[in-house]
Amino acid sequence: METAVRPRRVSAPNAAATVNSLVGSALAKRRAAGDSAAVCRDDFEIIHVLGKGAYGKVFQVRKMTTSVKAAPAPDRGRIYAMKVINKCRIADSRTDIRHTRTERDVLVRVDHPFLIKLYYAFETPARLYLVEEFCRGGELFR
Repeated sequence: METAVRPRRVSAPNAAATVNSLVGSALAKRRAAGDSAAVCRDDFEIIHVLGKGAYGKVFQVRKMTTSVKAAPAPDRGRIYAMKVINKCRIADSRTDIRHTRTERDVLVRVDHPFLIKLYYAFETPARLYLVEEFCRGGELFR
C-alpha cells in the first residue's frame, strides 16, 4: 500500500506577525512613544563570537551608550552574552516560534541562581536579540 506524501507547509499564515510579537508589545509601545530607554543593537559593542547554532549566533558584547543626551548608564561597560536569532530560520515552523517564545518567557519570569538572567530583549525586522548574563566556562556538556 502506498502512503501519500503531504507537501511541507512553507510558511505559517501568521508566521511574520507571530515572530514579530516574540519580544512583546511593551517595547514597541515604548519606541513609538519615543522612550530613549529602549535598547537597540547599537547600544552594544561586539567583542567576539561565543558560538554558532542552527538559528543564529551568540556574541560576547559590551554595553555602550549611544545617545548623547542620555545619562550615563549604570551598566555601561558591562559584559553580556547576546543571542541573535534569525527570524527567517524560525518563521516556517510554529514549533520553533513556540520554543523561542517559551525560552524568552522563562528567562524573564524565573530568577534562580542556576539559570542565566535575561537583561534585554529587542528585535529588528530580520533578527531577535536576547541579551543575557555572560557566564565564563562554556557549555555544560563539554
